[in-house]
Amino acid sequence: MHFLAKQNALLESLSVVERAIPIRTPIQIIKGILVEAKNNSLTFMANNLEMAIRSECNVVEIKEEGAVVLPDKLVDIIRQVPTEDLEIKTDGEELRTEILSNRANFFFIWYECG
Repeated sequence: MHFLAKQNALLESLSVVERAIPIRTPIQIIKGILVEAKNNSLTFMANNLEMAIRSECNVVEIKEEGAVVLPDKLVDIIRQVPTEDLEIKTDGEELRTEILSNRANFFFIWYECG
């Protein structure tokens, strides 16, 4: 998966779905956010076993389609990055995600989905 998007557009969608992320849980996968990139749209989904929330971001340029479950830290990272264009890409072999901006780069591990 590989896409370009504005920080404020991503944060708007992520702020909606983060309400479904549990604070504590023994099941780590539900602390994640499903991110699916396809058809020039990003879909974010979170589920805490009581409710699921889905949000879409259409202000995005998809370079490579895909779907991954990213840690809930994604919201904090996007929130802290200066308002600008972001490039987010995943490496399928190393299960690594990169968030690239002009001023900062972040790396973290993601979960396989499917």
